[in-house]
This record gives sequence, structure tokens and C-alpha cells, in this order.
Amino acid sequence: MASSLPPLEIQRSAPGQAWTARGDLVVVRCATLIVAETVRALVTHARTRPQPAHLAVIYVLEGSVMGVPDEACRDAFVELSREGERVFTSAAVVIPAGFAAAVVRAFVGGVRMVARARLPFEVFERLEDADAFTRRHAAAASTLPDARALEDTIAALRAAG
Repeated sequence: MASSLPPLEIQRSAPGQAWTARGDLVVVRCATLIVAETVRALVTHARTRPQPAHLAVIYVLEGSVMGVPDEACRDAFVELSREGERVFTSAAVVIPAGFAAAVVRAFVGGVRMVARARLPFEVFERLEDADAFTRRHAAAASTLPDARALEDTIAALRAAG
């Protein structure tokens, strides 16, 4: 599943939010509360991929991510969740333990219920655990970054702001 990946192309969707595709993995880093523009960018990316059935996503939430996204963002997440069964193999969130993680779990649980999503999804405290989860659910033909490339990707997203 690991491999040679194309050069990193970072997309900035909002202040404090950036994402990139690394093979069949989309990595989203948010230092602020996620907004609809970021989620819509993922929907567009997923819909325009030539091989959509192998895509996984890891959200890395850091900084000021506390709160509940607004209605536009919730609607975009419902749309993304409904798209999930056609496009994604899994979704994972990495966030430090505590109240914010509980809020994320509750929010995502509500979105998944509204969307009737069955996509494998988990919230993790450690990137290593999210990576292992993603690999367990990846399609056999998936191209995923190795652990070092994943760490480097997140560092690049942090540097991008």
C-alpha cells in the first residue's frame, strides 16, 4: 500500500485550515473550527477523482477547534457523509483527549445518523492509531503514505497555516 507519491500540493481552504491528497489519503489539518469551505473542497476532490473508491481521510484537529460547526458546515458534512459509501474507505479524526474530543464524537455521530452513513469512522488521540485504522480499512490497491511521509505531510500542513 505504500509507494511513490506525487509532490505535495497544499490547499488552503480557510484561515488555519489546509489539506492535501497523498495518494489515496486526504489529510486535513485544522487549527480553527472547521468551516463549510473546507468540507466542500473535500466533496469536490472526492467527486472528481478518477478512482474514487479507494479514498480515505484523516482530520488532524489542533489549536482552537472547540465549538460546533455552523449550519452550512453541518450540511456540507452531511453531503460528504452521504458521498462516503461511494468514495471513501474510512475516515479518522486525531484530536487530543478531553472535552473537545467528546464534542467531535457527538457532532460526527449526529452527522452520521442524519446521513445514515456506514463508513468506518473513529476518533483517535494519536496519529499512529488513526494511520493503523486507515490501513486496516484501505482497499488492497490503495496508495497510502508511509508513517514518515504522513508525519511530513502534517508538518507541511502546519507550516502552511
